[in-house]
Amino acid sequence: MAVIYLIVDFEANMGHLYPNGIDEIIQFSSGLYEKNGTSSRIKYFNSYIRPQFGIQKPIRELTGITLDHVENAPDFQAYVSRLQSNFYESVIFVSFSSHDICYFMENALKYNASTRWIKGYMDLQEMVMYDCHLDQQPSLKKSLSLFGLEFVGKQHNAYYDVLNTIRLFRQIDNKYPSLNRWVYDRKELLQKFNLLIRYDKEGHLIITKSGKKILKKVFFHYKHRDVNFILNSGTMKKILEQNFIDRHDKQYIKVVRKYFDNLLFKQETNRF
Repeated sequence: MAVIYLIVDFEANMGHLYPNGIDEIIQFSSGLYEKNGTSSRIKYFNSYIRPQFGIQKPIRELTGITLDHVENAPDFQAYVSRLQSNFYESVIFVSFSSHDICYFMENALKYNASTRWIKGYMDLQEMVMYDCHLDQQPSLKKSLSLFGLEFVGKQHNAYYDVLNTIRLFRQIDNKYPSLNRWVYDRKELLQKFNLLIRYDKEGHLIITKSGKKILKKVFFHYKHRDVNFILNSGTMKKILEQNFIDRHDKQYIKVVRKYFDNLLFKQETNRF
């Protein structure tokens, strides 16, 4: 039975400088790696992504990506939809570090892109650290050298970064008979990278900083409605879906409801 991995790398703006507050992806590169027994095949994809707020000068200087590159490029939602049409089943999302899955989920949530096609996640940097007994996170270039490979191409370019990430992935894939132990399933992905709700160090579910911004925006959009209406709104259903949260999961919904109740109390007592 074939296993399909989508190995990705992005270039992005620095979110703290813009009103939408996310690291907006401006280049999306990936390789669709299909493995069936001892055989494998790969298909490459690369596209610039048209951002909502332009490209910052430091990012232009670092990546070489200018407004001319993105002027006629698809927006994030359109590109993800187009990319998804190449999959005949759900895929395992693979990146060199966890920053990329966070970038992706932030953009997917902001621009209403589907995440249903992701059935699991692998962090190659995490695997390299385990395999090489490292205490500090290595760069992609350093990780390649640990496996006897040199970085090929231009750095800070998602296309070359993903080509090198795929080379590293193949080395790791050849070393281990199975990669299943390294795959976070959807539930584990939610617990580790969810933008809305996460477990704190003591194991309690909490609303994240990003989650509070998202939920406040929803609350004020429906500020004349009660909490039950907000929880059952189409907007809220989509937010929960994009964060891998089952809206029938009482444990998670209880946390969201409590936060909305708190916002409602502040509104009624003029404490905003």
